[in-house]
Amino acid sequence: MCDYPITVYTSTLTDDAVSITQRVADLAYRYRWTELVKELKENAHLINSCRLPVDGGTSPKMFTPLHQAAFGKAPQNVFEDLIKLGASKSLKTADGQTAYDIAKSKGLDEKVLKMIEVPQEISENEAVLKKMEGGLHKVILERAENLVKKNGQQLPQLPYLYEFGSFYYPVPGMYGGFSVSMNGDDGDENSEDEAMPDDDGNQQSKKGEKTSECAGEVKSDEQIKDSVSSSGGENNVKKGVVVESWCRVVGGSGQRHEIDEEGNVKLVDEGFV
Repeated sequence: MCDYPITVYTSTLTDDAVSITQRVADLAYRYRWTELVKELKENAHLINSCRLPVDGGTSPKMFTPLHQAAFGKAPQNVFEDLIKLGASKSLKTADGQTAYDIAKSKGLDEKVLKMIEVPQEISENEAVLKKMEGGLHKVILERAENLVKKNGQQLPQLPYLYEFGSFYYPVPGMYGGFSVSMNGDDGDENSEDEAMPDDDGNQQSKKGEKTSECAGEVKSDEQIKDSVSSSGGENNVKKGVVVESWCRVVGGSGQRHEIDEEGNVKLVDEGFV
């Protein structure tokens, strides 16, 4: 299961986590491509990170390294490196632009545009995904709205699910979070190894081990080409989404919701964990 790249206030995370995240954002912003790629190879879990906002400051622009590469007209090899490290093609900035949108507006080469084009399974189901994303946000806010606001936390973008598969969205301070899967996916069932954040919001499993970031795993060219094909495309999108949530310090806090293609939310199970 992937860890969703959360964007929160700097005060929410440890000093070390803030420092390295902001360094990646600075390198991308200053178009220091060689240093950026080197840093991301050493900290691949930050491949889809954004600059963290300061409490009470301006809203984050939600530019990932791939967005910055498109904006700064980076060389083709930089895009190749970012994609191999797991850069998301579907994530959008605060004003709703994908890296492809930015690159096209900047007149980048067709080879680059093809490389970062949003997967067809996502682009063809944008309206359905938007409705289901609204349902997902409803579930999250019903359970953790106060913490989300306190953390300055950006809500997850659902297309990420159809790009990388099931993901875990932690909410620092909740002592738990939200596991999001495609309906019918084998990952729907809760397990003892499910990812959970520690008290500082860092990703850990229930057994205490650090979790891997699937979006930060180096991919082969063939894996990149087929990264979404295993999702099954439109049929899987229309099957809906399953969301499991819990707080590990409260017994029986688990809830399982299903969200259909119209964005309707249904509580189907509770009391586990």
